Amino acid sequence: YVTSPTFTLMNVYDCADGGVLYHFDLYRLRSVRDVIDAGFDEVFDSNGICLIEWADAAQELFRTPPIRVEIRPLGENERDITISFPDERRMETL
Repeated sequence: YVTSPTFTLMNVYDCADGGVLYHFDLYRLRSVRDVIDAGFDEVFDSNGICLIEWADAAQELFRTPPIRVEIRPLGENERDITISFPDERRMETL
């Protein structure tokens, strides 16, 4: 069960394959300095998977172009989901 880490900024989940998923909510962070001061830049360089909500403040810290997922509400129970890949080669590996 996964919840948004709005108040804690980051939740960590152990994956079944032994990996780690880091789930961030950076809504309250306004600058790259805020992200670095929180120590998140070190986590971005780890071997885990980083899922980042409101990632604008961290953009310049990413070493590789991210896969972007945008979710827009269309109604109470309906969403439009757009997934953007940085290039076609990465899409083929997913």
